[in-house]
Amino acid sequence: MYSNSVTFLSLIKICLIFALHAVLVNLIGYHHLPQLLFTLNLLNLCFVTCGDLHPVESSYGYTYFLTIVDAFSRFTWIYPLKLKSHTFTTFQNFKTMIELQLNHKIKAVQSDGGGEFRPFTKFLNDQGIIHRFTCPHTHHQNGSEERKRRHIVETGLTLLAHAKLPLSFLGSCFHHCNLSHKQNAYTCST
Repeated sequence: MYSNSVTFLSLIKICLIFALHAVLVNLIGYHHLPQLLFTLNLLNLCFVTCGDLHPVESSYGYTYFLTIVDAFSRFTWIYPLKLKSHTFTTFQNFKTMIELQLNHKIKAVQSDGGGEFRPFTKFLNDQGIIHRFTCPHTHHQNGSEERKRRHIVETGLTLLAHAKLPLSFLGSCFHHCNLSHKQNAYTCST
C-alpha cells in the first residue's frame, strides 16, 4: 500500500512538472525557456560589459568602467578603470569578494567577446564557470546591461548638468547613480 501511494505522488509530481513546463512554453516561448531556467538563482548568470567615460577622463584619471549585472536580482556593480586591460583583474577581485560575501558561486558570465574579455575564458574554464558570448551586432542579447548602463550614463549626465559640474566628475556621478538606484530598489514597493 505504501509503495502505491509513493508511486501515485511521484506520478502527480511528474504531471505537475510537465504542466508547469507547458505553461512556461506557452507564456514565454520555447526558445526563452533555457534563459529563464538559467536565471532562477543569485549569480547563476552575470552580464559583464566595459564602457568608456566618453569624451573625457574622470577627475581621478578613470577612462572606462566595468559594469557587472546579476541576471536574477538585476543588482549592478560598477568599477572605474584606468585602462581596459584592468578589466580582468577587477573581475577576479569582484568574483572573490562576491562569492565570499554572498556565499554563492558564479555559474556563468556573459560578455560581448571584446578584446578586454579574452583573458576571461581560460580563467573561467579553470574555475568551472561557463563563459557565454553574445553574437556581434545583437544588442538584444545583452539588453538588460545595455539598458542599465544607458540609464546610469543618462542619470549621471543629468546630475552633472543640474549641479553645473564639469564632465570630469562623470565617474563619480556613475558611482552615485548606481548607489542611489540600489537604495531605491530597497525602498520602492514596485
